[in-house]
Amino acid sequence: LFMDLKKFKEINDCYGHQIGDEVLGIIGSRLEKSLRASDLVARFGGDEFVIMLYDCLSEDLKSFVKRIVNAVEEPIELAGRVFRVSCNIGIAQYPDDGEEIDQLVRKADVAMYQAKSKSVTHIRYQDVAG
Repeated sequence: LFMDLKKFKEINDCYGHQIGDEVLGIIGSRLEKSLRASDLVARFGGDEFVIMLYDCLSEDLKSFVKRIVNAVEEPIELAGRVFRVSCNIGIAQYPDDGEEIDQLVRKADVAMYQAKSKSVTHIRYQDVAG
């Protein structure tokens, strides 16, 4: 999964990088807690995260994405304020979309930009490439 945060730039611009960094840390912790021990989440840069779900069946993917979206969208109370962010997620699946990690990340990134342009929370690469 390739995920970026919506409304994060506004937080950084209005409240400064320290608050922005704290928001990113909170989101990262929430993501870790919403995944299984076998999964991996990493900040890719800026407000982007890559999430690797291992041995995730297609029928389970929807519930994982919903859990991730819910974790991100939970309000964040910080410095006497409440911040709300949401996300766009692009999905690429092994082996249909690639067998190498860099292929999967690249295709999930493409799908994430399609989700953004279509104003949807998430979209699979197969749905934009086919």
